[in-house]
Amino acid sequence: MSDEKEALVPEVVGNPDRSPRHHVRHPEKALVVYRMAGLGLNKGACAKCIGVSLSVFNREYLEDYDTGTIDMQQEVAKLAFDIAREGNVPMLLHLVKTKLGWNEKQTVEHVGEVRSIVSNRPLTREEFEQKYLTQEETSED
Repeated sequence: MSDEKEALVPEVVGNPDRSPRHHVRHPEKALVVYRMAGLGLNKGACAKCIGVSLSVFNREYLEDYDTGTIDMQQEVAKLAFDIAREGNVPMLLHLVKTKLGWNEKQTVEHVGEVRSIVSNRPLTREEFEQKYLTQEETSED
């Protein structure tokens, strides 16, 4: 009977003591993550590229990702300010609107006189005949 029980137990492959797998952080992979974050890639793409799960990525490489993202943002901001300083008006307007909170308020001004009123109220038969079927012409002199 004991031989049958042993035969039914599946063979454990990989991690026999069932302890969590341990990932060793690789400096080369950390550099790849830093560079990819600097190009604007998201965490999932970076994790897939270096061959780790997202949970391992967040545990082992998140600091490299954040540093790469911050350095990229700093570089782009410096470039934008340099372009604005060189006299690029659209870039300057973009920066003052997004970074300083400026906005353009649009106003609509109605001018002229009211010549007719549009109503969705149906006309009575008498109103319709008076408005559309009479041949009277008014002349303005």
